[in-house]
This record gives sequence, structure tokens and C-alpha cells, in this order.
Amino acid sequence: MPTCSTCTTRTAGPRDPTRSIISRSTRAWPRRSRPPSGRRGRRPKVGRFALLKARPIAGDLATGDEALLRLTPFVFRKYFDLKAIDEVRRLKARAEKAAARARGVDLKLGRGGIREIEFFVQALQLLHGGRDANLRVRGTLKTLDRLLYAGLISSRDRDELGEAYVVLRRLEHRIQMVAERQTHAMPEDRRERERLARRAGYPDAAAMEGDLAAHRSNVEARFKDLLRVASGDAPRVDPRAAAAADPEATTQQRSAALAELGFDQPEASAEELARLARKRGTPFQDPQPLGPALLMELAAAPDPDQALRHLADLFGSLANPRATSDLLAQSPRTARLLVSLFGSSDYLSRQLLRHPELIDQLVLRGSAALVRERADLRADLANRLRAVPASDVEATLTELRRFRNEEVLRIALHDVAGALAVEQVSRQLSDLADVCVEACFSLAWAEIEKRYGKRDATMVVIALGKLGGRELGYHSDLDLLFLYSSAGEHGANHEYFARIAQKLISHLTLPLREGFLYRIDTRLRPSGNHGPLVISFDALDDYHAREARLWERQALLRARPVAGDEALFSRAFAQVLEPSVFRPIDRGAAAKELLAMRDRMEREIAGESGGLYNSKLGRGGLVDVEFAAQFLQLAHGAREPSVRSANTSQALALLLKHGHLAPQDYTPLARGYRFLRRLESRLRIVRDRSVDRVPQSGPELLRLARRMGYSGRRAGEELLADYQRTAAQIRGAFLRVLGGA
Repeated sequence: MPTCSTCTTRTAGPRDPTRSIISRSTRAWPRRSRPPSGRRGRRPKVGRFALLKARPIAGDLATGDEALLRLTPFVFRKYFDLKAIDEVRRLKARAEKAAARARGVDLKLGRGGIREIEFFVQALQLLHGGRDANLRVRGTLKTLDRLLYAGLISSRDRDELGEAYVVLRRLEHRIQMVAERQTHAMPEDRRERERLARRAGYPDAAAMEGDLAAHRSNVEARFKDLLRVASGDAPRVDPRAAAAADPEATTQQRSAALAELGFDQPEASAEELARLARKRGTPFQDPQPLGPALLMELAAAPDPDQALRHLADLFGSLANPRATSDLLAQSPRTARLLVSLFGSSDYLSRQLLRHPELIDQLVLRGSAALVRERADLRADLANRLRAVPASDVEATLTELRRFRNEEVLRIALHDVAGALAVEQVSRQLSDLADVCVEACFSLAWAEIEKRYGKRDATMVVIALGKLGGRELGYHSDLDLLFLYSSAGEHGANHEYFARIAQKLISHLTLPLREGFLYRIDTRLRPSGNHGPLVISFDALDDYHAREARLWERQALLRARPVAGDEALFSRAFAQVLEPSVFRPIDRGAAAKELLAMRDRMEREIAGESGGLYNSKLGRGGLVDVEFAAQFLQLAHGAREPSVRSANTSQALALLLKHGHLAPQDYTPLARGYRFLRRLESRLRIVRDRSVDRVPQSGPELLRLARRMGYSGRRAGEELLADYQRTAAQIRGAFLRVLGGA
């Protein structure tokens, strides 16, 4: 009978040798770490931890690889595995007991040691690796990088754990080189410590011990945070929250408790709680810690009443509320993300409630990453569209809308939880729009080509405005310009490429069951609304040689290709746009024209009469900052290309660096721009529309202030005072920049 060379199990013929490896793999494992057999419940997690670093090293390597591949579903579970944290906690406690029995400092098993770093990394791998294949890697440092990329840890976590791991390993190696045995204990003898310090690159033992203590403290803090839920280290429950969550409480008692917690509509919210208490499986049906904990999160939300209403709707829509209750109990982070969203955005909450399955997909799997690269988004969308019949345009557009809605939810979840800077939000939203425009352009091109045949000419879609500068916000329109390479014989190409542009706009704006993708604005094209929708290279050249006005040159500062022939854009930029945009200007005349434009915007559009404020178009608003940056780029960009940038924040930094913007003007412009962009985001995230008006008083102002991170009874007044001060500082800097022309 033949023998399997990898596991020495005798076989009865040409059967698959990997079956023997899998079925008998526990023989090579310690007794406590074998996978389940019958009813033995908690032991498989140790086996799963051991398999995270498994790799074949001798014999039939292909068979070994196949065996590990077949074990993947066992190691990385498809569904979120909350019990793995409890297993890590028990293993850690056992390791700490062993370390406590030893004398001195144990680099591997002691508090803040190597084992804690490995447990931290491996627990997150097991928890999320079933949904994110990128986490299925070997090596602690490489896995830390992947966890950061997946948004599961912060850059600080990665840096502190990575640096500590390198230091601990280096010291461990230096100790073992001398001892010539496997030991992890720091030497107790002072002279030995001095020698170890020099071998490890420290000036003396004191420096080594200080560095080691700092790293171990960081590791211990990170590890305790990972195990906070499993260890039962929960925050103290507010008695008012406990009273409101009591299933036996009357509506009047609930209302009084909710009013004390800060709910604006305590009676209506008490009715919502009563509705939750009547539904089986909710956190409020029976006395349990989750109910008061959720109410404390709700009370901290920007709009507690709205958050509770959406939470009640969520549980009301679920066939199995108990499963979601268990999930929220095990994962306070999930509960916090949901409550933050429910209390911040009505339209995104309703979108999530239409698809409750997204709670698991967005919050728990790899797609909940804080930041996703454009290439990752593009690949994800391509995979999803491959599952849709190519001939079914409506199904393709529906899937595109689902993808876009899920990604906006992902970004918003982290945004409202405070995990993303406004620049990260804008970049993510812009990258998402890029990918959607690319997909719709490819679809439109294929449809027109199939119906009307091919053309020798090419076409490029150019992004302008916020999309061009990668500063897109929630509900921002997409400013697009359509350029094609040549008009063809008798101008035949114009109609052809106009059809593609019209089809693209239709795909982006068509309302379907999942909504529309984006609103499109083409008014920044040559001659504005009076000009043709698409323009040829020669026509663009002729227009900019004769007619281009200052506002058009401003707009083109943000031009970049978003879909189609990038080489055509490069040629157009080099031969037409760059010479037009950066030709010498009369700075005094340009400043006068820009000031006149701002005056018209304030008088005719901003609507700031009667003490109202417009954060975008009003006095000291976003447009002041953008105009200041654009004016200086037009003035200096011809001689100094290094100050050119489509992004306003980057342009300000470059102008400061090269001496064209005074520090006393840079500070109010840059800080004010960040403040106003965040304010714009918090204004627009609530409803499914663009909003730039700042409320003057009442509950709306208070809720806006809470979304901005202000707290206390005077939060609204403090926000308004900060806005007035910021706008005044921006306007002062804007006038100095243009007045210094």
C-alpha cells in the first residue's frame, strides 16, 4: 500500500492525501489545542491560533499547501467569531500566571511582552480574516500593516506595537546569543544588564530599561483595550439610563428619566422605548446591561430622539432581534458606530434600515476599513459588476448604486464616530465618485459603440470643482467637462461623443429604486450653458486663445482626468490649458474682478441678510479661501509651477512654503478652511441634499453643534461664536491677499 510522504499515513490507493492530513492533523497538536471532537467546545480556538502561522517546509510542499487551503474555513470563519476574544483572554491569563511565577522580567510571556503582541494581532486576524482575505498573512509586522490598512487599528497602534515587537525581539535574541538556550528572561545581574544594553545598541542599562518599560506599557495598554469587552471592564451605568431601560417602568417614569438624560422629546422617546420593551429579543425586553448602555450612547448622540427612533425601527424590522442584541452586547464599537450614525444622519439611517444586512457587512467585515484606496474600490466594483449580465444595463446601474450607497455609509459611519479627518472624508468620497464615473463611462461608451460603430477619435471626461480638487463632500454635484480628440469629417464625431456624454449623464443621474448616483453640473464648460455639451480639442484651443475669462481659468486650476483617454488630457493640458490658465495677469485688475464676483455672490446668492450665515458663499465663507488660493496660483503659477495644486489646502501650504502667502494670512485661511469644510459636512450629512445655511438658534443649532463635537447647554452659542470669529478672520486674510496685489 502506498504511503503519504507528508504525514506517513498508510492509504488504500490514489485517494487525496490531504484528507489524511486534515483528518489526522490533531495528532501533531498539543492536547489542549486540538480541534473539536464531539462536544469538546472551547479548545478549537487554540488550534486555529496555531494554524495562523502554519506553512509546509519539507516533503510534498504542494500537498501541504493544499491541506492548509482546505483548513482555511476552519481557521477563518465566515461569520464574525466573537468567542475568539474570550479564548484569547483565557490564554493570556494562563500565560500571565506562568510569568508571575517566574522571577524578573519575562520578555515573551510577561505583561506587555511578545506574546501579548502576537495575541493582539492573531485575535484580530481570526475575528476578521473570514471576511477580509488580505488579513490572512504570516508574520506579526506584516499583519500589523494589513490590520492598519483594513481600518481595524490606528496608525498609532501599528507604530507602538510594531516598535515594541522589534525591541522585544532584539533583546530576546541578544539574551539567547549569550545564553545559547531558549530563554526570555532579562538578566538580574546589573553587570549583565549593562553588557546586554551595549549589545542591543543602548548607551547604558538605564536607557535600555526606560525604553523597555515604555514599550511594555504601550503593549499592555493596547492589549487591555482589545480585551475590554471580554474582561467585563464595562463603564459604570448611569442610574437614569437604568431607570429608563427598566422593562417594568411606566411611560411617565421613562419620560422623566429621558428628560434628565437630555432627550428633547422625552414623551415620544418613552413611547419608542415602550415599543422596544414589547418586542421579544430586544435589549429592552428583559433587564440586561445592554439596555442602559445603549441609552447612555443614545444620550451622547447629536440627536438622541432621532437615534432612538431609528434604533426602534431597526429592531422592528428584524426577524431575529436577539442576534443583533447579542452582537451589540459583544461589540460596543458596533453599537457606538450605529448610534452615532442614527443620531447624526436621518437619510443615511433610513438607507441602512432599508438594508439591515449592511450592519454586518459594513461594521464587521473588511469593507468597513477606515480608508480604502481607489484601486481597491475599483477592483471591488469590477468583481460585483462581473456577477451582473453585461446585457442588463438596469441591473448594472442598480448594482452601481448599491455599491455607492454602501461605500458612502462606510465612510459616514467612521466620519460621525470621529475616526476620520475631513480631508480623509473628502478624498474617500472623491475616489468613490471617480470609480463610479469610470464605470458609467465604460458602460456608455460600449452602448454607443455597439449601436453606432467605432470612431478613430478618443474622449476624456475631465473633473473640475470639488471633484477635480478631490475635496468632494456629501451631496456635492460633480463638475464635468467632456473633451474629444477630433471633430472628424464634416464634424461627425461631435454628435457621436455628445451621445456618449448624454448617456453617461443619464447613467449617473437616473433615479432607480436605489436612488441616483450623482447630480452633474456641466456649466463650467466653455461658454457655460450656452456652449455645446462636448468640445473638440481644436475648438477648445480656439476658445482659450480668444475668449477664456478669469472665472474659467480659475475653474481649470482644478482640472484632472477622471475617465477615458488620459493621454488626450495630457496633450490638452500641455498645449491649451496650461498656456491659457497660467498666462501673465494684471494682478490689480484680476483682484478687482474677483472682489466684484464675491460681492455679487454675497448679494444675490448667499442670502445673509437678517443675521443669517452661509458657510460656502457668505462673507468669510469657503469661497473666500478658494478665491485667495486661486488668485495667488494664477499670479505665481506661470513662473513657479511648484505652487500649483488642484486641492485648496495643498495649494495654501505650497504658497506659504514658497513665500507667496504670509504666515499671518495662511493660518486663518488654512484653519478656517478646515473648520468650514467640517461644518459643511455636518450640515449636509443630515438630509439628502446640499445645505450651506447655518441655523441661528434653537434645537437645529444645538444638534449641529453636537455633530461638530461641542457639548453642554451652551454648545450652540459656542459654535456660532466660533463661526463668526472664523469668518471674520478669513475675510480679513482674503482682503489682505487681494489688496496686496
